[in-house]
Amino acid sequence: WTHLRLSIQKSKDGGWIVAGTAWSAGEQAPSTPSISIEEKEEPPAGRASISGMPYSGEPIRFDDLKITVPL
Repeated sequence: WTHLRLSIQKSKDGGWIVAGTAWSAGEQAPSTPSISIEEKEEPPAGRASISGMPYSGEPIRFDDLKITVPL
């Protein structure tokens, strides 16, 4: 299994930081994101969703999804 954590946070300059971290099951999560981008526009309101397109042609299965709001 591969764990994936995605986050979006408002930055100090008024933009948004979208970050992602991935790690293999049984390992500890990295302390810094594997990838991050800065976005100037606020994300649209709506429902959270996840999808993927595999290179191998095999289906991607997502399991145990959890959405949290930081305190």
